[in-house]
Amino acid sequence: MANDKDFKVKNSVQPTRYVEGLGTVVAGTDGPGGLFSTTLYTGTGASLAINNGLNLSGDGGLVWTKRRSSANSNWFLDSVRGGSQILRSNTTEAQFTSSGLEITSFNSNGYTLGTAGDINNSSHTDVSWAFKKTANFFDIVTFTGDGSSNQTISHNLGSVPGMIITKKTNATNNWYTYHRGNNGGTNPEQYWIELDGAGGTQGANANFWYNIAPTSNQFTVGSAFNGNFVAYLFAHNSTSINCGTYTGNGSATGPVVTTGFKPQWLLVKAASSSGDWWIVDSVRGVVDGGNDPRLLPNTSDAEATSNYVKFTSNGFQPEAGFGIVNGSGVKYIYMAIAAVTDTDTLDLSTGSVFNYTPTASKTLKLSNPAASGTNSGATLLYNSTDLAGVADKFSTTLYTGNAGTQTITNGLNLAGDGGLVWTKSRTNSAHHELTDTVRGGGSNGNALRSNGTDTEGAGDLESFTSSGFVMGYNTADGNAAQNYVSWAWKKTPNFFDIVAYTGDGNAGKTISHNLGSVPGMMIIKERNGGRNWAVYHRSLGATKYVYLNTTDAEATHTSIWNDTAPTNSVFSVGTANNTNRNGGTYIAYLFGHNTSSGPIQCGSYTGTGGSGRSVTLGWQPQWVMIKRATGGTANWHVWDSERGIVAGGNDKLLFPDSSSGENTTLNRLDVSSTGFEIPSGNNITVDGSGDTYIYMAIAAEEGASTTYDSSIKWSGGTAPTSPAIGETDVITLDTTDGGTTYRAAHAIDGAK
Repeated sequence: MANDKDFKVKNSVQPTRYVEGLGTVVAGTDGPGGLFSTTLYTGTGASLAINNGLNLSGDGGLVWTKRRSSANSNWFLDSVRGGSQILRSNTTEAQFTSSGLEITSFNSNGYTLGTAGDINNSSHTDVSWAFKKTANFFDIVTFTGDGSSNQTISHNLGSVPGMIITKKTNATNNWYTYHRGNNGGTNPEQYWIELDGAGGTQGANANFWYNIAPTSNQFTVGSAFNGNFVAYLFAHNSTSINCGTYTGNGSATGPVVTTGFKPQWLLVKAASSSGDWWIVDSVRGVVDGGNDPRLLPNTSDAEATSNYVKFTSNGFQPEAGFGIVNGSGVKYIYMAIAAVTDTDTLDLSTGSVFNYTPTASKTLKLSNPAASGTNSGATLLYNSTDLAGVADKFSTTLYTGNAGTQTITNGLNLAGDGGLVWTKSRTNSAHHELTDTVRGGGSNGNALRSNGTDTEGAGDLESFTSSGFVMGYNTADGNAAQNYVSWAWKKTPNFFDIVAYTGDGNAGKTISHNLGSVPGMMIIKERNGGRNWAVYHRSLGATKYVYLNTTDAEATHTSIWNDTAPTNSVFSVGTANNTNRNGGTYIAYLFGHNTSSGPIQCGSYTGTGGSGRSVTLGWQPQWVMIKRATGGTANWHVWDSERGIVAGGNDKLLFPDSSSGENTTLNRLDVSSTGFEIPSGNNITVDGSGDTYIYMAIAAEEGASTTYDSSIKWSGGTAPTSPAIGETDVITLDTTDGGTTYRAAHAIDGAK
């Protein structure tokens, strides 16, 4: 148990409170958790439950849905009007009903969609933004306007609205919108703007808000409101939702806009000139210095990407100088919703030493210090681990040949756990070599080459160690003048497995594996025959295959996988020589496929014809492999962050089906904190119109990024970066004013 003690010290220094023992770290959150959600989904054509964590059955709310992958309307459905009453913000039409085009139920953790293709199409991807009715955040009101010049409408927002969006439901009418930033924030109640159009702010005119500002319990409408209306009211504050204005400067370094929080969702409109409304959000991806996927509330356009904005810890900043984002002298209005911030709080009443290993990126706070006038402090032992869970499973290692034996340390216990090492010269044309612990290293002829059909041949990897492997020497893989890359996978449940088997030529042969989950991708090579490398991918299914060693598109063959999908314990092969020749010996590499919480994903995307494509993984990748599967031939592509994936610039690219050296002249991939993006302007190799592309992506190592509460003031003025993965930093903190301000010092950097 902690003991609270005071120590008297000399020289007029205030008494110091010291609490013995290890203190308690209390987890919590800041921001609109449970109030707002962005959810990505792919339709099914059948009843589909969207679980977004919001209690929409008990509290009610609004669901705003938009198709991403092709043109389709912005759909507004809410619990007050009922889930079958449809409005579209890109039209002026009245509300209507349509069979299947509905929310069939609002649930305690989200809602359930009907079967109509506009909102639930199995061929398309969609996003839904949901707002829960909550005081000081969001409210919904329906009312009948009498067309008089002055009518007050009561609401339950509990604070002065920052934005009000209205729509006449029983007849054609524009979406009249109030925003506190209209007219630059001067007398905004005299002005209005239309959500369904690209025009700027209009007014002054008393026909809309009767020139009366809204209050915390009512708003006023004028003679333009004649009929049945719905009003969506959004609050304005510096904690969860902020409605403001900024003036553009026309440059790629736009004005810094302060909201009081880091946003997760942003709606912007040029108010003093024409231009589309646009929305970006952190779930679809907001890329600092890169292209952001955006959608337009006033049009049916599909999602497109461009460099619009970056989110900061206290707001946002435009990153483009064009009209709808940051035109010179143009006034803009916006609504921003705060990101939900996880917090860890050091409770100073429970101890003075805190052994702290964050399990996610969080904001660090302190609580319960001694009263003002008494010194109260803490020592923080800050440990950093890999949150992505990939550091002990996968490694990219760069090395230079030394014309002799060389030990490569990558941190993976390949000798004990087993795994695969894939090496390639970056400098010159040379074969890819794949060597694994099942077949063994050394000069026993156990190397395979992904850029050819050769049988096993003499390899250059001599042995596997508890922390990597040992390379031998020849002119391909040990030349002192050449640079090399090695990619290594350790055998790990749900991530990677290796299986060796002998074919029998019989259809339906099953091979057991220890992946522990259904493989997302399998690569199989006959070791004693000159066959192509057969590749199974979950996005193509068990009737299709591609070859790793060629540029060919997918093909159909019942005898490769026996038209049978793999399971979490076996995979099947048919009679094809590539996977099951009688007497053939084979090696199979099995790769996992996890949800957004896992470190590996195998998926697909559809090309746009050069407009760019954003792919959401739920994390930032460090390694990406892509292959064009339909529409024509193209090389396999591999990128990794160690060699370099440059935002907006040319990347270091290798081709598994080719012996050519590293290509540094192409910009075909950008990465973000939530996935990767194919930049606009690319050709059919990665972005052919309507073509299907398969990929495998591996998550980047991720250390916790700690944000410190504003009450913590650092010696030198700047907070330190988080410790490197596997290291511990020591930080001291103390206060003499009851916690209004904490003095902080980075006492030890990088202790092991």
